[in-house]
Amino acid sequence: MGLFSRVRAAGTRESVPSAADRRALDLIDRGDAIERTGDPAAALRLYDDAVRTAPTLPRAHLSRGNALLDLGDPAAALAAYATALAHDPGYASAHFNMGNACWRSGRHADALAAYRNALAHKPDMADAEVASACVLEELGRNEEAVACYRRALEIDPGHARVHANLGHVLRALRRFDEAAASYDRALAIDPGLAGVRRMLGATHREAGRFDAAAAAYRSALERDPDDVESIVSLGVLLHALGDPEGAETMFRRALAMDGKNIAAQVNLGNALRQQGRVDAAIACYDQALAADPTSTAAHYNLAVALMDAGRLEEAEASYRRVLVIDPAIAEAHANLGNVLGKLGRVAAAADSYGRAIEIDPRNAIAHHNLGNALRDQGQLEPAVASYRRAIDCNPGFLEAHFGLANACAELGRFDDAIAGYREAVRIRPDFAEACYNLGNALNSAGRNEESVASYRQALALRPDFADAHGALGKAFSALGRPHEAIASLREALRLDPGRAAAHTGLGSALKSLGRIEEAVASHRQALAIDPGLAEAHNNLGNVLKDIGEFDEAIAHYTRALAIKPDAWQT
Repeated sequence: MGLFSRVRAAGTRESVPSAADRRALDLIDRGDAIERTGDPAAALRLYDDAVRTAPTLPRAHLSRGNALLDLGDPAAALAAYATALAHDPGYASAHFNMGNACWRSGRHADALAAYRNALAHKPDMADAEVASACVLEELGRNEEAVACYRRALEIDPGHARVHANLGHVLRALRRFDEAAASYDRALAIDPGLAGVRRMLGATHREAGRFDAAAAAYRSALERDPDDVESIVSLGVLLHALGDPEGAETMFRRALAMDGKNIAAQVNLGNALRQQGRVDAAIACYDQALAADPTSTAAHYNLAVALMDAGRLEEAEASYRRVLVIDPAIAEAHANLGNVLGKLGRVAAAADSYGRAIEIDPRNAIAHHNLGNALRDQGQLEPAVASYRRAIDCNPGFLEAHFGLANACAELGRFDDAIAGYREAVRIRPDFAEACYNLGNALNSAGRNEESVASYRQALALRPDFADAHGALGKAFSALGRPHEAIASLREALRLDPGRAAAHTGLGSALKSLGRIEEAVASHRQALAIDPGLAEAHNNLGNVLKDIGEFDEAIAHYTRALAIKPDAWQT
């Protein structure tokens, strides 16, 4: 029953016992000795004799209730405790054990009331405070549980296990410094307290104190080299610290001790996958599932590995198996959405992201990925809303700012796009694609001089960024700087000779300098690469018209209008 000792035979407020009481007490003592050997049924027979011998002796009814509780009959135990209290309403031990029986019956409110009654009659009953804390933890009332544990420790500061339990609830509240201090106090009192060093390590890990976490796990293993849970925990930490080889060693050590340890098997797969050994990782997950087909961790990580291996249909099936076992795993819904998106089933992907968000409304990644799926379906306004929700959940979410800016640009809301790209660059100054897209948005907003600076920033980060060279050339042309435009466009074509738009842009810049033959050649090269490029037909028509080649010019204009009826006419 938790971390406290059930009261078995506390004295009541009786005075000098009668002869019958003495005979009953002797029966109770014998029953207690037998029950300690693990035979509550035999003990109960002696307690029944004690009740028949001294029917008004509260302790006899208390001991009888204890045996009944041990035999799994809390209702009968409650009746026995009630009888004890009828004979002595102030019997704190009976109130306390009545609380235990109520707790075991799932009657949490009645249990708490019984423990309060015990404390009312015996304020220094530390076990009643501890039991109250345990019930409050089950109810999720952790702050109240902390207060109960602290009161228990005021009564008995040397109770190591209570310090440890206080550490557990403080850790659940993410009050990591206080939790670690409680674990340290527990270990100072009882250095061999099972599991506490491992819990201390987990607390330091969750607080980001990885060196302290590793030290705690290693300390646990120094005391007990066969502590498989600490071995696995240390392996998980090493994996998180980017040491998959060290993690692999730990997990194999754990499996050598316990070959059926599912956590070790799954985490070994994770360590192998981090090393790029995907097939070996898949084998580990399969082995874990052979031992436990209901392991959501094994199914989930198998799905991740299958996705890494490009086996998308199998990955989909694994994620669906996870969700059959536990439909409330938001990450499984979200990752299923990723798989469905890669399979081209964008609407189904959006549905999966939506289910992830229903389970975890603060899942920024799911909001972002839903935005991508909606954008892929042309639903730009809903995509914008999803990206904004992702940013609300995580204001520093780079990809969400970038996706939002892209969607706004597609909607023609260039001021919003510019703001989004600037924020993406602020978060990650070396984000060349964001600098490039910022330049495009500035260009579309007619802010060509500013766009030049953005394209140059992109090229400073990625000198071989052909798109940025081409866009810079186009911006120079719009600013009437043909020499710089030609240089940028030629560099774009050096990096990627098959860029039809760069060829026709180069042709236009050459025409502005009167280099007509070169201009015609550039436009014709553009059309040889992409005969359907309306801009190239239009631009070639302009050059041919200027040199008197009217029939061919008309043919190219006609072709441009057929491809794109709203093509430019200058």
